[in-house]
Amino acid sequence: RDRYKYILDKHDNIFLIASGHYHKGAFMTDKKGVNHASIPALYISPFQFLDIKVKYRKLPFAKAKNLQIDGQIREAL
Repeated sequence: RDRYKYILDKHDNIFLIASGHYHKGAFMTDKKGVNHASIPALYISPFQFLDIKVKYRKLPFAKAKNLQIDGQIREAL
């Protein structure tokens, strides 16, 4: 946990951290503006997936603050 926090604090260009194989998906943005996406496993109930949309607010694209990321948990059909 400490190493993870150290890396996040050290860099200012991280805009999304995605992890997976959880039983329930989640999406949140922390106070530094880093988006955290937990992707659910599709073969375990509840059958969900995470829909992530990235919008570019301005140039350059390489700066995390110039991106807007929205994530929404959706039920699989």
